[in-house]
Amino acid sequence: MATSVNGWPLVPAGSPQLAQLPGVPTGPVALAGPVATLLGYVATEFHARVEAITSTSSHRPGATIGSTGRYSNHASATAIDLNGGRHPQFRRGTFTAAQVAQIRTILAATKVIDWGGDWDDASVDEMHFEIRPSTTAQQVADAASTLNQEDDMTPDQAAQLTRIHDMIAVPGQPYGYPQAILNDIRAVARDVTAIQATLNVPGQPFAYPAATHNAVGGLVQRVTALQAAVADLSANAGS
Repeated sequence: MATSVNGWPLVPAGSPQLAQLPGVPTGPVALAGPVATLLGYVATEFHARVEAITSTSSHRPGATIGSTGRYSNHASATAIDLNGGRHPQFRRGTFTAAQVAQIRTILAATKVIDWGGDWDDASVDEMHFEIRPSTTAQQVADAASTLNQEDDMTPDQAAQLTRIHDMIAVPGQPYGYPQAILNDIRAVARDVTAIQATLNVPGQPFAYPAATHNAVGGLVQRVTALQAAVADLSANAGS
């Protein structure tokens, strides 16, 4: 069975598997059920907390990625683009630091949605949100079922996060982060994904292999170093 790059089966045009995204104006559709719930949440929260949605793109039957021949996640109805005119593909930094902070809060609540703004410069796509590669249908269902149980960031927490972003902002850098910190954030995100995959071993709850302990230890060291770097920047900003 043909699948998109995230491993989900392709969905043909007009399929009964498609559903309108909850709370989103007519147009965008996604795979009915948990996928539509999660992408609908991203869209409605984006509209309320990041910027008003003026254009969308979602299911595109048979869509491929450039000349690679691989099927886009839009072909499996597991991805959505928001305000593509404002945030075109291959351009980084089309959102403010405060907007990025809100996007990250939204994504954290979904647990299984990736953002094209985190991709490397050759493929960065800040309009794009998709079901994370290798995520199972059960994991998506679990994420959708717990979605409304997540506590939103309080106004004070959001203001504090914005102040931190402003403090470490470097003009001209993606999202205002110094390049070293941006590199560390991306690397830590990749490590977390790898660790999560290692821990998802059916029938072995809490039976972590030695490699996982080593990975966690390395991650703790890197996070500690990142915190120290941010502290240094804060100190310099105040001097």
